[in-house]
Amino acid sequence: MRFQIMCKRDDEAEFQDLFDADNIDDAQQIAIRACMRPGYTVYVYDVKLQERVMNFDDAKYRQ
Repeated sequence: MRFQIMCKRDDEAEFQDLFDADNIDDAQQIAIRACMRPGYTVYVYDVKLQERVMNFDDAKYRQ
């Protein structure tokens, strides 16, 4: 597991781990589907680089 998809509803104070993914493509698809739900905020966290993913197309996430 390299990527964590983090999610919170508008009425919650903290993000929770929604799902884990091994590659950036899977993480992107899961995040897109999760953020389509009304009232949810979603981000993807790269555990290896210890940072939020800001650009799914960046080559550093494919290594």
